[in-house]
Amino acid sequence: MPIIPHTNTAWMSGLQPRAWWYPATLEQLKVCSAVVMVEGWEDSTGAIEELKEATRMGLLIFMSTEKIPDVNPRTPGKDTDD
Repeated sequence: MPIIPHTNTAWMSGLQPRAWWYPATLEQLKVCSAVVMVEGWEDSTGAIEELKEATRMGLLIFMSTEKIPDVNPRTPGKDTDD
């Protein structure tokens, strides 16, 4: 399941400085198995720190959504949840 840190705080603007939230987003990485960097990540202080931490932790890192492999290919006519 994707975790998108900035959506967790989207309605909390002004409650704390942005930097206050960074440790919490880094804490969320502890339950992740991979990180996907999306367009514009290079301009985000938080995304840069998350990438550094994910690298340190040895997580899978995909530098774009196009790099994510299809890990659950479906065979037409053989799906059991149709």
